[in-house]
Amino acid sequence: MSERAFGAAWSAAVVGARAEGSIGRVPSLLRLGEIALREGDPATTIACADALDALPDGVDGDVERRHEESLVLRCMAMEPGPGYARLVRAVRQAPEDPRLGDALVRIAEKLHPVPKAGRVALEDARKAPSVLAATVGELLRARAWRQAVDLGERAGLVNEARAHALLRVGRVAEAHGMFESFGERGAVHFVLDGIERRDETSLARGLVGAPATVVTTAERAARGATVDAAMAWKLFSWIEAALDLRAEALATRLVGCLPMPRAERAALHALFMYEAGILGEALNLALTVPSEPDAAEVIGLVALAHGDMEAAGTMLAARVRAGDPSVRATRGAVVALRHLRRDQDASALLAIGLEARPHARGLALLAKDRGEKRGRPRAA
Repeated sequence: MSERAFGAAWSAAVVGARAEGSIGRVPSLLRLGEIALREGDPATTIACADALDALPDGVDGDVERRHEESLVLRCMAMEPGPGYARLVRAVRQAPEDPRLGDALVRIAEKLHPVPKAGRVALEDARKAPSVLAATVGELLRARAWRQAVDLGERAGLVNEARAHALLRVGRVAEAHGMFESFGERGAVHFVLDGIERRDETSLARGLVGAPATVVTTAERAARGATVDAAMAWKLFSWIEAALDLRAEALATRLVGCLPMPRAERAALHALFMYEAGILGEALNLALTVPSEPDAAEVIGLVALAHGDMEAAGTMLAARVRAGDPSVRATRGAVVALRHLRRDQDASALLAIGLEARPHARGLALLAKDRGEKRGRPRAA
């Protein structure tokens, strides 16, 4: 997963989820649900949640935590309205749980404009502390730095979102104090800050005890130098974190250090932004390199969301034919081409998608809808 080899990760998680005995089944099902959710296959995610809930209590330890993770997966995979309502009930029962609070606010962002979503979720959850903390994160994603700082101060919060909001308004020492309070979890925040501000002291604080390969990677990124190909996965994780914190300039610097051609970097950067919910900027960047597979996926998915089936079909078909397509790319291509009455093309692309993701329930449902099986067009 950290290498973004999601097809291989999916296959590995399936093996673990089906393993005999108890060891590894819970984390494998959780990972499989996360991958499927990321790839746009809610049917597989819900199936994973069902499987987790059906396991006996003696499997893999923390039963309460397992059911919580299952609930979050299920709600994130459901239609936003019902998923939101179910999480509201869960948060009211466990108002201090940060995982539930963050999930509630992120689903609220699908239903309401930012930054209204956090306020609505906070009201619906009866001002649960976990939702209050998550709302600071929503304000950060809305780039409302000052509001995030003010809300965090009024609530006395000490979390990553407030710390990075403090950085954005220039209160560096206070942000660093919070990073210190996070213990080992604060190391990555020091590293990100050190790379962004080219601050050797901050970078060194974040790299204490880190493996030599990570130290070298961070130091090269701080200089704007290309990192070793074997460590690109580490940059991927930092880019994702930077974009979720809306540190777009930092993400751009990190992308520039990836060991790949410029056009490929730009396309991957666009896909990272799309996945972080920064849609306008993702589309604009993707349009500069439309022949790159990752860029074609972004352009096609945005076109699909806006009902432009011609553009969606063209771009997503190109992405699927490039190989190892995500479920969302295959599904989007098939939906668009069927809408355009290009059923033969849709069947051919579905076959490619099923070969890449043979266990994707969402694709199996698409095949069943037209009498297709295992990706092959139905015989005449």
